[in-house]
Amino acid sequence: MIFKRQSGKILSACLIFVFSTSSAVVNLRAHDVSRSKTAATEDIEAHRKTDFGFTGFDQLNRQLQKDFNDFDYAASTAAYRNSLRLAAAAADSHLFGQWSPVISLPVVPIHVAILPNQRVLMWDSVGDLPTESYEVHDTTRAIVWNPADGTFVRRDVNTGFNIFCAGHAALPNGKQFIAGGNLNSNLDGLNTMHTFDSTNSSWSMIGRMNEGGRWYPSVTALANGEMLITSGGPVTSEVYGTNGAVRSLTNAVLAMPLYPWLTAAPNGRAFYFGPDNTLGYMTTSGSGAWQYLGERDGFNRTYGSYAMYDAGKILATGGGDSTAHTVVININGTTPSVTRAGDLNTGRRQHNLTVLPDGKVLATGGNYNGESLVDVNAGVYTAELWDPANGRWQPLSSMQRTRQYHSTAALLPDGRVLVGGGGICGACYNQNYLEKNFEIFSPPYLFKTDGSGGLATRPTILSAPSTTTYRDQFNITTEVSKNVRQVVLIRPSSVTHSVNFEQRRIPLSFSANKNGIRVTAPNSANSAPPGYYMLFIIDAQGVPSVAKMIKLG
Repeated sequence: MIFKRQSGKILSACLIFVFSTSSAVVNLRAHDVSRSKTAATEDIEAHRKTDFGFTGFDQLNRQLQKDFNDFDYAASTAAYRNSLRLAAAAADSHLFGQWSPVISLPVVPIHVAILPNQRVLMWDSVGDLPTESYEVHDTTRAIVWNPADGTFVRRDVNTGFNIFCAGHAALPNGKQFIAGGNLNSNLDGLNTMHTFDSTNSSWSMIGRMNEGGRWYPSVTALANGEMLITSGGPVTSEVYGTNGAVRSLTNAVLAMPLYPWLTAAPNGRAFYFGPDNTLGYMTTSGSGAWQYLGERDGFNRTYGSYAMYDAGKILATGGGDSTAHTVVININGTTPSVTRAGDLNTGRRQHNLTVLPDGKVLATGGNYNGESLVDVNAGVYTAELWDPANGRWQPLSSMQRTRQYHSTAALLPDGRVLVGGGGICGACYNQNYLEKNFEIFSPPYLFKTDGSGGLATRPTILSAPSTTTYRDQFNITTEVSKNVRQVVLIRPSSVTHSVNFEQRRIPLSFSANKNGIRVTAPNSANSAPPGYYMLFIIDAQGVPSVAKMIKLG
């Protein structure tokens, strides 16, 4: 899609997708790719107005700001702590898992990132008046939550910008890198780049992008420590380098959907796989290049979700008209392969996929009727768990709130899954859909299998290094070394709008010894970009430890 702008506004969109591998532009239609309007990206201007400027937005934003300023942090923390002290779970929790009570938040967790200190950064948007009434968007509401004790700390963005609808992922040093956001009363994209430093809970504006403002861009951590920035308006991708400079990929021009799906691939390039029905590789060195690989599966997966559940293996499901169709994309070979996986029990759109330490994938939320943003009467409350061993989805326990547009899900370092958010849009307001809260799901692996509802005994990482390098060997001390069956790294989540920019699970080879286990780090940054990871051990009963954060690279 090539957008035409005038005075900062997007006036029209030409539904043509192109790859550029040199000065010549290659039309993808030459590859016999059939693209309909429904398979193309939504018009950005129209989409912005679903988030801002709708009738009633003034009233809603005033209420949001009042709730934010008056939020009872102590009561929310107490409720969370009480949820940790609940009596034994239901007898079937080892089969279906268990949901916590709903915990109130001062923000809608539209953007969620797990930090190296194991805390959770969340943010939503700006001020107490309609967004278009502000000439300068000079703040963003944000908090840091500690899952260990349930406490919140308010950490608003204080750089003078609103980073709502930005893209974000972690730098090798652990700082959260944020590209784009909402600029002004015209609802244009930001060209700023920010970081959040968990060591002192500080925000910094670190520079500006070359190609103009981006709204709904993706950020992808690369093997060389650089950050790839794509979509959100500009059709030219760019890279934030390790030296702090920004490089435009002038030979990698492609108008992608909003929040495109990209990940670092084993061959050293960035792999593009959706949500439209396209597969391709992007070379990110120099001025960049595209290699077109064909169609993915014939489905439009707008607001579907994906998760890399094993090295180079990606599960993609749902989206479009709330399809149940699911595929596995394997990018380990010379040419990516796409194979059919078991269908969801309930088709979903606006849902989230979360990879668990044992390699299973959790699906939460969404709607089942294909509604673009939200239909509170068509929410999917039942979670589902996909098992790569048999390709089947197992229905699990049901959450209490509907989680559709602007909802998120993220794996916590203790093996539970935070699921929250939803709201702040025109359709949301009209249906009284505003979820300033979260629920926490405890997967079946956390419970005893005897039907007592008691918690399973968990393996413990007594010690492990805080850093390691590629191909290095390191020791993990544990009292159950002979009972350990898996050792895995999972990249901490950076998630928004059903897209988890970071999520990847990497099994590690290991051997037991008298002192614990000897583990071999990943062979290459191509499979595990440098940065922080959650290190889990999993015992013979499938129970994961609490993670230890380890820096790789």
